[in-house]
Amino acid sequence: MMQRLQSCMDAVVAAANVCQNWRMVDGKEDIGLLDMIAVASEFDERNPMDEDMFYVVSGEGAIGITWKWEFLVRWLYVPAIAFLEEEESSQ
Repeated sequence: MMQRLQSCMDAVVAAANVCQNWRMVDGKEDIGLLDMIAVASEFDERNPMDEDMFYVVSGEGAIGITWKWEFLVRWLYVPAIAFLEEEESSQ
């Protein structure tokens, strides 16, 4: 079961236990832990959570947001290592 968290900062802290670099789902650049903390702080400040919303963190450290149900996750950040493995296998 994924962790349910009420802030982006809480999600980053939880994900940092297993991952130190992420990529936005539609991005190409890696984001390190310090940058993720800065992003999470700003995001939480600008986007307060609704009572039906929460963040989830996968066992691999991916960070997503969902409304009510875990199976409807919109993944925001995924571990950068997944992209490295995919790029290496395609060469």
